[in-house]
Amino acid sequence: MGGYFEKLCAAAGVVPLNGEALDEADQAELLNCMEQFTSYAKLHASTRKPGHVIEIGFFDADEINAFATTWEGVDAIAISWGVVKTLRGLFGDILTPPGFAWIDSPKRKAASVWFYECAKHFIFLHELGHIWNGHTSFLLQNGIPFIEELRAFPNGKIGNIDRQTMELDADGVAAANIFRLAVVSNRFPAINAPFEQQQGIGATHLAMASLAIHLVFRLFDAAADFDHDAKYAHPTPPLRQRIIAGILAAQAAKTGVFEEENAWNIILSGMMSAEDAYAKWAGRPRDDQEFRAAFGPEGDKYITKLLRHWHILRPQLDVLKRGGVLPPIQEIPDENE
Repeated sequence: MGGYFEKLCAAAGVVPLNGEALDEADQAELLNCMEQFTSYAKLHASTRKPGHVIEIGFFDADEINAFATTWEGVDAIAISWGVVKTLRGLFGDILTPPGFAWIDSPKRKAASVWFYECAKHFIFLHELGHIWNGHTSFLLQNGIPFIEELRAFPNGKIGNIDRQTMELDADGVAAANIFRLAVVSNRFPAINAPFEQQQGIGATHLAMASLAIHLVFRLFDAAADFDHDAKYAHPTPPLRQRIIAGILAAQAAKTGVFEEENAWNIILSGMMSAEDAYAKWAGRPRDDQEFRAAFGPEGDKYITKLLRHWHILRPQLDVLKRGGVLPPIQEIPDENE
């Protein structure tokens, strides 16, 4: 992480991570993250815009946060070190017995690492989506230099529905890539045999990917808010959980791994397991009220409005994307039909 990244952090109001101040294990993980993310960014570019470079680095903060930007003509992604610390701790904790009794003791460490890698990569891939699909350029044109995940920068002249729709798109990029990485390629290290007998071969991998991503957003412990015009630049976490579940189900159907209805059952099972794991980790009664609200009629209306807005936003982003093909426009029935 060189001079450009330090200047970028200063402009964004964050402090670049001092890797030399980390202990030996954390230094090794920092190097691992940088190698993983840089390699994946190059791989992603190879079929879209070969040779395109993205600056990647970490900033020093305990919170789970990240931002993407096109700053001084360079595409960049910055991730808080809190992503690493929090997610490693979370997934280590939830794998402590007696939780997940179907995972044998010798495989628990590998399972914890798999969860962590899945969640960590989702955050990185979401930011990658912001860059590749033209979001950072679009926002820069409208006075917003950084797309921060935890807080919205107050300046800029576009509406919150624009920001929320781009978040839906970036979550789509991340979820589709995680499906390929975690469900198809690098599968969960244990198999829940009774679950697979019921749901089909490979159900464990899809359910656990769903669980890992759901838990990332569950950490924010936020209510579902269905107002597109509210102060939020992002869909609230329960709504993002629903959006991501839908994308995972669509990917399963598209690739022929599962029928879409079957995939939904598997994904929801993973999400419910995540709710159980969160309650135990947080030391309080299980409360999935907001999660369930996001899957209700108000959630339907919210997502439909974002999909309609994609009709407006997509043509503007299409000329700004770095390469590849943006998600198609979906035909949405008129509200009065």
